[in-house]
Order: sequence, then C-alpha cells, then structure tokens
Amino acid sequence: MTDADRTLRGSVPRAWRAAMAGGLLLLLAACGHPTAYQPEADGYGYGEQQIAEDRFRVSFSGNSLTDRVTVENYLLYRAAEVTLNSGNEYFVIVTKETEKETREYNTFGGYPRFGYYGYGCCPSRSGIGVGFSTGFPYGGSTQRTSKYTVYADIRVIPGPIPPSDENALRAIDVIGRLGNSIVREYPES
Repeated sequence: MTDADRTLRGSVPRAWRAAMAGGLLLLLAACGHPTAYQPEADGYGYGEQQIAEDRFRVSFSGNSLTDRVTVENYLLYRAAEVTLNSGNEYFVIVTKETEKETREYNTFGGYPRFGYYGYGCCPSRSGIGVGFSTGFPYGGSTQRTSKYTVYADIRVIPGPIPPSDENALRAIDVIGRLGNSIVREYPES
C-alpha cells in the first residue's frame, strides 16, 4: 500500500465521521423541544370530538420530551377551552386515562449504526435514527424514552354550577390558573 493510499484511506473515515456528527447535531437541534400546545399534527397535540349534546372526548399527546404533568395540564386547558367554545361555564371529567409508552433502543460502539429507533423527539411516530460512537463493536448502551397521551370524557354544564356537583371545574378559572404554563410554540434554534 502506498502513502497516498494510506492518506486517502485515513481521511475518508474522518471526513465521514465529521459529516455524520454534523448531521446528528442538526437532527438534535431540530428535535429539541417538547410538544407545544397545538392542534394535533403528526400524532402530537390536542384533539376533541363531541360525543353527545353535553359531552366531549378530549385528548393530548406529547412527544418523548413532554413530561406527564405538562400533558395532563394541556388536556385540562383544552377541556376548559372546549367548554367555553360550546357556550358552557363548567365541566366535569367523567373518565380520564393516561397512557405511557416506553421504547428502548440500543446504541452500539465502534462503527456507525443506522437503524429503526421507534418514535423519538421529532414530531413523527416513527423514524430512522443515526448513532455513532468510537468504542469496540460490542460496546454501547440501552436508551429509554417515554411519551404520554391522556384522554378524558368531559360533561359540560351551562351554569350556575349545581351544588351537588362538587367535581365541576369552572372553565375560566382553569384557563386563568394554567394559562401562564401553556407554550404555544418554541423559538427556532
């Protein structure tokens, strides 16, 4: 092997690694935010459906960067908005369910790894992930990510609130208390 062959052979992997690292940084920069309070898009955000004259099914699904408390608060906020938009003053949560979905993936050392990583921080339910490390091919680690989706059936009440309905929430109060924690969009990175 000539010196030129050795130089070419040694520079290609370094250049390739630099390109991969740059691509990975761009991917991470694009995916670096929790789900904003938004209508459902690509499987993340809020949704609602009227299921009876005085009942709605409301949901909110967050990505793997959105914690459970945020997902549940966004659902309550949406339930309050639905209540007011329907011309009512109070709502009661009839049923509520929170789903947690946890995925694992392995990273392998020593060579670039392309593979299916399941859902991630980006606004899609599945995708291709890229990983790179410099250890032996048998090294690596297991990563876990979780995402939350919460569903609730609510009953809306025009008001005044019936004294027997102690679980009723006044929509305008919920919006007032949670409004400062609602993030509608994140600044571009």
